[in-house]
Amino acid sequence: MSSQHALAAASPSHNKNQDKALWMTKAGHLHDVGEGVACVYLCPYAGKMDTQTHDFLQGCIDKIQTDFQGMLLAYENTDLFIQNQLQEMLACIQNSRSENILHMLERGQNTALALHEAPFPVIGCVDSDSFDGACQLLLGCDDIQCYAKAKLGLRETQIGLIPAWGGCTTLFWRHLADGEDSASQIQAAERVFKILAVGKPAQDAQEAKSLKLLSSSNGISKTPQDVLSDAKQLCVDKSSSYRPVRKEAAKLPVGVTKLAFEKEIALQERQKNLENHQKRVWQALASVLGGGGQDGDFVQALELKAIEGRHDDQKAPQTFSQTEMLALERRAFMILIQSEPTKRKIQSFLDEKK
Repeated sequence: MSSQHALAAASPSHNKNQDKALWMTKAGHLHDVGEGVACVYLCPYAGKMDTQTHDFLQGCIDKIQTDFQGMLLAYENTDLFIQNQLQEMLACIQNSRSENILHMLERGQNTALALHEAPFPVIGCVDSDSFDGACQLLLGCDDIQCYAKAKLGLRETQIGLIPAWGGCTTLFWRHLADGEDSASQIQAAERVFKILAVGKPAQDAQEAKSLKLLSSSNGISKTPQDVLSDAKQLCVDKSSSYRPVRKEAAKLPVGVTKLAFEKEIALQERQKNLENHQKRVWQALASVLGGGGQDGDFVQALELKAIEGRHDDQKAPQTFSQTEMLALERRAFMILIQSEPTKRKIQSFLDEKK
């Protein structure tokens, strides 16, 4: 969606009076759209989500906390954002600056957490397709107002990576909420594994709800033009009695869950649905969703001994936190992006977009 289109939908006077903008930077715009609601519109400078963008978004959260009761979050040109972000990561690897990639991951995760933990409702606005990093930030919002025909998804495994801006963690916690007994938790973990391993986007908002990329409370708009006004009403409705929801630590029979992942990987391998590196990617994903990997290389590289030292042969549920899973996301991503097969997949993806 274009900046003027999105903001005009919520504030008809926007195009006539640019002074109504509260803050405008290369990273985005902050506007008062009335009834105690502010709209944060991200239009990342040079088409990428960088430090300026994260700083701008954090500054918006601080200002909204003081002066408003709720926030809308909208985006511009997510395709360009994805391409430029990947290009920058490849450049970091080629120039031996992998620590810069780790910093990008940490900032992205922290931004998603800041959205989730804000003391006011944050409503993500989706009036066109949203994938990968942009989709992961949307998952940090309390609710999403989505155009009915928009596609959403986390496609990272298709290019040899995993979601590492909190996508694995947030989707995992959403599915765990379906049941508290061990059998339900294992089934939830298996569902998330299959969704992320395949990396196929939901083709519309209803399918996104079935995958829990959208939650049951998220709104669906009939046209793209309705998204901002519908999101604003949803935000107003939630703001009067809003309380942020804290995610508790998860309890999962780690050993049994890992065994389920291993069986799925072995099945796909027997059916010749996995080439060698894709199997490695699935193993990385399994290590994240299973609370740590069995594979010796991952055990050494993840450096998360508190997780790896658990007794996986026990069927009793074992506790691990959202913070631990976010750390697993980052470490697994860093291992994969430095592998030659993943670098080739990313370059092929970028070449196709030219």
